[in-house]
Amino acid sequence: MATTASISVRTAILEQAARIAHSSNAHIKYLIEESESRIRSMEAQPQEAALFEQLAQEHVAAAALRHLIAPIRTLPAELLAEIFLLATAEERPAEPPLERSPHFKNVFWLSHVCSEWRQVAVGMPRLWTAPITVQCCGDNRPGDEIDAHFDGLKAWLANSAPLCIPLCLRGDETTSRILAEVLKTAPPWRDLHLARIRPQTFRRITEGPLESLEVLNLLSIYGIEASDFGRAPSFPRLRKLHMATNPSFPMPWSQLTELELFRAQGDWPELALDILARCSALVTVSINIAGWDAPPPPSSDPITLAYLRILRLRKHSLNIRDEGSHLTPFLDYLSASALKELYLSSTADTLWRESQFTAFQLRSPNMTRLEINNAFSLYMTWDNLRAALVHSPSLTHLTLNCTDDFEDTFIGALAYRDGVESLVPRLHHLSLTTRLHHLTADMLVGTITSRWWTDEKLASSSASPVARWAHVQLWLLQGKFDEHFMEITKDFQEMGVLELIQGHH
Repeated sequence: MATTASISVRTAILEQAARIAHSSNAHIKYLIEESESRIRSMEAQPQEAALFEQLAQEHVAAAALRHLIAPIRTLPAELLAEIFLLATAEERPAEPPLERSPHFKNVFWLSHVCSEWRQVAVGMPRLWTAPITVQCCGDNRPGDEIDAHFDGLKAWLANSAPLCIPLCLRGDETTSRILAEVLKTAPPWRDLHLARIRPQTFRRITEGPLESLEVLNLLSIYGIEASDFGRAPSFPRLRKLHMATNPSFPMPWSQLTELELFRAQGDWPELALDILARCSALVTVSINIAGWDAPPPPSSDPITLAYLRILRLRKHSLNIRDEGSHLTPFLDYLSASALKELYLSSTADTLWRESQFTAFQLRSPNMTRLEINNAFSLYMTWDNLRAALVHSPSLTHLTLNCTDDFEDTFIGALAYRDGVESLVPRLHHLSLTTRLHHLTADMLVGTITSRWWTDEKLASSSASPVARWAHVQLWLLQGKFDEHFMEITKDFQEMGVLELIQGHH
């Protein structure tokens, strides 16, 4: 009987589809209203056999019409699953509590539309594996809200199994039942972020079996000492570590490939160097430290980082009135022959020592990307910058932020001239950010023209001694480009070679 009814419905859908092939939605809705009116009329009459069969047919016809204009019809589970993933892909977790996360709410909404959608959602762990932030401490919410939060988290963790969730744990309540529930899923964790937790909570977490952990973020933990680990943790697969500078932490330094050291109360450069000396396998390093008040003694034996490809070094000030400190000596202590990318920035006055930077470049001859932020805080002159470019023959990408007094000279020096050895001949991406506008349009266009040509010319000519520009970006933080500047550079803007931006980042 179920099969017959099912065939009747499918037949009705086909018949109605043919009937309304050229009808508008408004007309179809009118037909549905007529059918529902007939159903109400028949239901009000005595239910004889013939009338009962006619009523059933009318119900099928109305259902078929509603199905044909429904915004979402029955779809294969595989297609519905892809739609769910796309619908939630752009959402990012919010701050705690968990239920305020847009992704959390949207996934649960999708899983509660109907039984079919719930079955599909619960059966696809990928949908439940977006990063989540879990607040482990108690709060003043009513008990039923806390219970709902706990039940929601428990369901989320169950539905994501056996896949892993990038997890952020916040809070300081060691006895929290939420923490206890989360720790049940600890063995397969791969990505863990700990923030604002007490030493005893920290010990409880790190004493658990974290043999699959690959990424550990401790940037928001302060006041944790080495003794708070209890015993040395076992992280056999840990590769990426983000933490406040503390060389006393019992970490598997030698197996790390990515390291970020963030500022803390004792973040002197020597502490960071102490850690780097233990990390022979590093590929990516990001360091945020204070500088030296006085030049340290020169390094007689630099730390060798043979696999290092990316180095980000940022100097901040511990004092409001920083009258100048030293950052370049840090590079004097490093040897990174495989380095490809170097990012330098400073938030306070920093004394630039050209000889130390040049010596570091000579030990890193294959660098292709250089970014210097806040060059005015680095006390960098045009002579300093020119020396840096001379010793970067492989450079392809250059980003220079906040220079005011030598931008015209800098742009002019990048122009290609026959018979003259070119500065950074392989450079094809340039980004220049400036607060004040001292650059002339003719100088900029002349430099771009000297190192740019069409595809046809490139194909018909021999190898050029310089690379062709791929993208030149000029960002003006104060003021505006005048009409003459915009008109002179119009052609290159339209071709996409030149990008002009006005206003703050």
